[in-house]
Amino acid sequence: MEIVNLTPFAEHVMPSMSRDDHDLTLLVVMASFDLPQPHRGTSLCRADEQPPPPISDAYHGDPSSSSLRVEGQSTAARPGTDIYVRGHAWGPNGRPTQQAELHVRVGPCRHSALVVGERVWVRSFATLTATRPAPFEHMPIVWERSFGGSPVGVRGRQAQISARNPVGRGLHTDQAAADGQPLPNFEDLSQPIASFGDLPDPVGFGPIARHWQPRLSFAGTYDQAWVETRAPLWPEDMDERLFFAAAPGLRAQPHLRGGEPVQLLGLHPDGPIGFELPSLALTARFEFRRRVVEQSLVLDAVDIDVDRMRLALIWRTAVPEDMLEIQSLLVRELAAWERT
Repeated sequence: MEIVNLTPFAEHVMPSMSRDDHDLTLLVVMASFDLPQPHRGTSLCRADEQPPPPISDAYHGDPSSSSLRVEGQSTAARPGTDIYVRGHAWGPNGRPTQQAELHVRVGPCRHSALVVGERVWVRSFATLTATRPAPFEHMPIVWERSFGGSPVGVRGRQAQISARNPVGRGLHTDQAAADGQPLPNFEDLSQPIASFGDLPDPVGFGPIARHWQPRLSFAGTYDQAWVETRAPLWPEDMDERLFFAAAPGLRAQPHLRGGEPVQLLGLHPDGPIGFELPSLALTARFEFRRRVVEQSLVLDAVDIDVDRMRLALIWRTAVPEDMLEIQSLLVRELAAWERT
């Protein structure tokens, strides 16, 4: 297959499979931009380096005991746009603080967190109390610092939290196990931890692994009937929300289109960052031996890495055809007059 990419962005083409065992050819395009510095305008610049879209998952450490750092973009479709945010939370003006607020807005999606310095549970008479937060300058935004954990013997609400963030901190089955242990650094602004018995929802900004909840609940039923009648296809009750990897609050439905405003507060020591997502419309022309198919690409992932001051937009489309049957592929940006 001959690939002609008329955009300045990187593409990846791969074979895929529909839930009904039909061959697909998947096209993924990623565009990278440099973020504007705080108080220096809102213009984005196309990055000098245009890396290809990530296809495999990447973790912060061992996949069995760390959080997902990068979601592999090999899925054939996503029912909306994922938004991932990486970086550090900073105190006001980059100065040490005991707590701060983190706010992310991307188009219709808004997500916030209370960021608190290091604390531990200490015994006070018959109960546990949290120590005063230690001042911090910046705090890594990772699920390991949100509420959760994998203690043995969790049940009910505790088990639900553990399934949503098994690598977190602060979840314990009893006070003896919690004594001297750290509390989470990222909390829900509306559910701050006030006592040991509090069980708030985990708060995060990075992608969620497929074997974590709520993604796992959408994977379908893998029972003996599936083994005998469907394997290795997806179960009939698989829900495409499985392919949402973004944290709650950072999933846009319908898909983002570009041009949406973005506001990042508390992620840079010099102040807020604001810009608009680039308004780009991409199309792909697949040429077969006897027919030509032209399809628009859908923007279904926005990756914001404030540590690297980098924005990545990811578009995809899939054509129901074996990749070996395609003779040529043309990828281009639509001109303004072509957009509807």
